[in-house]
Order: sequence, then C-alpha cells, then structure tokens
Amino acid sequence: MKKSIWKIILECISKKSIGDFVTRKELVDLLYDPHVIGLHSPDASRILLTKVGVLEIKSKGIYIKRKNIKPTWSMFELEKNARTWKGWFMELD
Repeated sequence: MKKSIWKIILECISKKSIGDFVTRKELVDLLYDPHVIGLHSPDASRILLTKVGVLEIKSKGIYIKRKNIKPTWSMFELEKNARTWKGWFMELD
C-alpha cells in the first residue's frame, strides 16, 4: 500500500530531534516519484505542523522542529483539534 503525503512527511519529522532544521527542498525530495507526473507538494502538511507548533518558520523554506509528534497522528484528527480549544492542550508525543 502506498503511503500518503501526510504519512511520509510525518514520519520524516517525527524522526528528527528537537532543534533540527527541516527544509522545504528536503520535504519535496521525499515526495518525488519519477513515475508520477507533476510535483506532490508538502505544503499542506507543513502548514498544519507549523500551526500546532511542531515546526517553526526560521526563514523562507527553512523550519526548526520545536515539538515531538508521534508518526501515528491522523492529519484530519490533528486539523480538527487544532481549530478548537482542544488544540491548546494537545499532547503530540
């Protein structure tokens, strides 16, 4: 079974240590598949991870990991909780 863009990005981020840098190019390279036409963008996943405080924008295309997150989080569950008061109390790891 093929992994979703979300799962690929989440696994990559969850393996990094707090304080590690992540670049947009690194995330795009994870998603590159020579058999698929077009570019698969990591932006929606990265924006959500920034919104919940896992990543912090350092500069254009460069991010710092600020919190740990389990690779089992569902994108939909995280998005739903991030938009409510529950987002303030989420334990991501």
